[in-house]
Amino acid sequence: MTIPLPKAVLAWILLATFLCNCSKEQISVYDAPKESNSYFLSEDSDRNFANTHSELAWAAPIEWESLQPTALSKNRYRSLNEQGRVFISISALPGAAASFVQNAKLLARQIGLSTPNQQQISELTEIEEYASLPASKIQLTNRDASLTAKSVAFIQENRVWYFTLRGESNAVEAESARFYSMLESIQVTRSSEKKETNDFADYKETVDFPPPEGWVADETGPLRIASFKIERIGIQPADFSITRFHNSESNLYSNINRWRRQLRLEPWTKQRFEQRARTINTDKYSFKTYDLKAESASEQEAGNERMFIAVVNKGEHIYYFKLRGDALLLETQRRNFLDILKVVSINSAQIATTQ
Repeated sequence: MTIPLPKAVLAWILLATFLCNCSKEQISVYDAPKESNSYFLSEDSDRNFANTHSELAWAAPIEWESLQPTALSKNRYRSLNEQGRVFISISALPGAAASFVQNAKLLARQIGLSTPNQQQISELTEIEEYASLPASKIQLTNRDASLTAKSVAFIQENRVWYFTLRGESNAVEAESARFYSMLESIQVTRSSEKKETNDFADYKETVDFPPPEGWVADETGPLRIASFKIERIGIQPADFSITRFHNSESNLYSNINRWRRQLRLEPWTKQRFEQRARTINTDKYSFKTYDLKAESASEQEAGNERMFIAVVNKGEHIYYFKLRGDALLLETQRRNFLDILKVVSINSAQIATTQ
């Protein structure tokens, strides 16, 4: 028999579970009982929900415009208020892919903020309750206070739901009341259908290449199968990553424009997108590559970030190689990026699963 825990205890367990599962380091501020992890992600819970799993339902404000979901999001919205434009995304990731710290670091990169460390993230995280569900909330703002991201995370069985609001800071604040009102409308439902195979759990990849000199290995996860940072004094570190998705879940054109928006660049038309693609053929693969950088005067005033992208299909999956950072720093790393494409070897094997 399961004994319900008080909501306050659940809330603290929630945050401790996020932070303790994402790194070997322990944060003493959130000293949860050892058995707290098993309450959310135990073998028993996996057995109990092998053929049933909960979903979250919510009422989106009528002012929000629905957008096409991406590989990582179940729902996306856009809203234009008197202060500017904001974007709202909702995703549900399996427990292994749902590192709260990694999500916070991703948000920081999206708004051009230096990547916070785990201790900084723990200090910025607040425990809240919406629709009687415990949640962890974090808010990040970039250096000139022009961009803000708010993310609220809920654990439901062996998945984590992220509700994220981001955009120009004034617009985010103006939209916050609607965002939190949506969170209060959340309802938990249950599906009796068999859960679909978890794309993150069935495959194991090894991506082999000699790291360029000066590249420092960074955190990886089911979404990031390789990760490095390139540091230079006086410049925000550049970020290199390799991610993998199922072909059916990845819209390359939409992703390119999403990354252009993150760099404060104007979106490409479909024709421009096709014209800017460059093909690099190696002994093993054929890559499509893109160079996202400021070109017009208005884009140059908006920021100085740049991004190299290489895309390759292998079997049923698509792999993204991305290098993002200061435009001048990336120019010095162009050769390293291209050299990786020449020698990389991607090996994947399906892992046997039991029903």
